[in-house]
Amino acid sequence: MEHPDHGDVAARPYTERRALLVDVLADVGPPLQPVLATDDRATALEWYETLQAQGIEGIVAKPQGPYPFGRRAWVKIRHADTVDARVLGSIGPRRRPHRLALLLAGESRPRLSARLYAVLAARIGAALAVSELTFL
Repeated sequence: MEHPDHGDVAARPYTERRALLVDVLADVGPPLQPVLATDDRATALEWYETLQAQGIEGIVAKPQGPYPFGRRAWVKIRHADTVDARVLGSIGPRRRPHRLALLLAGESRPRLSARLYAVLAARIGAALAVSELTFL
């Protein structure tokens, strides 16, 4: 992670890396611009609750330490639209399915879910292991 004036900044804390990025973007302007950021939990929660109507899907929480090359050390907290559906089966390994075959209320044809992230796949796999589902 190179900065034009400060060289490799990966070992610096997140707030320092962000400040350097904001400085680089200062003269660029839209469409490239830094997103809102805060270290105040109350402010982050207010943004989470009030900015959804403007198309903001959630917030991201990042740790203060150096840049974690090769791994994701931040957490996305997203608004979720949920729909009730019957699980008809799964595709992929029983303990970590790749997708679910779902039947939504009022529909006659099943749909495949989006690909399941590893953590969610493991949780669903554990639930499916104790169910009486027939697997595709």
